[in-house]
Amino acid sequence: MANPMPHVGTLSRGQVAQKVRLSIIAVRAVCSLLKQHFRTDSGIAVSEIVEGGSLGYGTYVPMKFDIDLVIYSTSLTADKLRDRDKRKKFLSDLQECVKVHLKGNYIADKMTENSVQFKYQFSPDNTIDVDVLISPMWGSPVELSQYVSKNCPTEFFHLSAGAAKWQKKFMSHQTLRVKEYIKRAKYWSLTVNWEAIGGRKPTSYMMSLLVIKAAEPFEIHMKGRLRQNFKKQLAKDITKNVKTLVKKFETIDILFDSDYPFPNALLPSPPRVVDPANICNNLYETGFGKLRRDEDSEKYWKKFAENIDTLDLSVAFEHRGFYSDVPAFGKSYQPKY
Repeated sequence: MANPMPHVGTLSRGQVAQKVRLSIIAVRAVCSLLKQHFRTDSGIAVSEIVEGGSLGYGTYVPMKFDIDLVIYSTSLTADKLRDRDKRKKFLSDLQECVKVHLKGNYIADKMTENSVQFKYQFSPDNTIDVDVLISPMWGSPVELSQYVSKNCPTEFFHLSAGAAKWQKKFMSHQTLRVKEYIKRAKYWSLTVNWEAIGGRKPTSYMMSLLVIKAAEPFEIHMKGRLRQNFKKQLAKDITKNVKTLVKKFETIDILFDSDYPFPNALLPSPPRVVDPANICNNLYETGFGKLRRDEDSEKYWKKFAENIDTLDLSVAFEHRGFYSDVPAFGKSYQPKY
């Protein structure tokens, strides 16, 4: 059974709107200072900045979201980022640049293996989490996948941020209705106490891909107005498909049509949930975060399957009593830099 997680929190419509507005301010401030100062401070060119993650994709859970930024740079190479010491130096330079130029808006920072994390502070009781990652300037997702396949097929977490721009493009093709179901699925994953049952929370991206695949048979109904009773049944049918996918995880085989000429030889074998932006990324193995060498994703899929029956995509957020005045479908923010 799912165990409620009391920390998920509640927000009113006004609070959600305010948080999104503040997020836009924070994104613009961080992007501006990076473009203005990072090359001067570190010698690393800022070729492009992409807002990834749920806010960039328009699939954020209203009561719980943060900012994910990926810096693409022609100054970086994949070989350099795979070198632990060089990667640490790049991230240290990034951390120092943001800390110096954001000044009082920058608090509670830490550096992980692959990113700089901090809180952007608007006031002492009003902050938002920011995660900044770095990537080489890949020419295409095919180039990224070919490099990973050849050089680091089992150790590519240091390069995974490079897929962000194509993941975002893939998500931009999804309708608002599909994105709403994704939000509800992601919220559900927050209400399960995975640690208490010996499991791991599925990543937001894997939850998104499962919902998108489950909704494919109903593509004709993903746009336009629907009668309320039909809309509810549609959500229940998609819920059923998600449950079937998860319960049959041992033979799961999720692929998406691609605009890119990925070589078939790079595709992982089933069971698989293939990232449409990096086909070397099989979320069957990576969809619960980075595992230790002695861990196997199968045990986490089992816990996922044991708890999936509590998922119900037909229940809107307001009907759960969390924030009754937040609309089910809203225009997602698409930043322009």
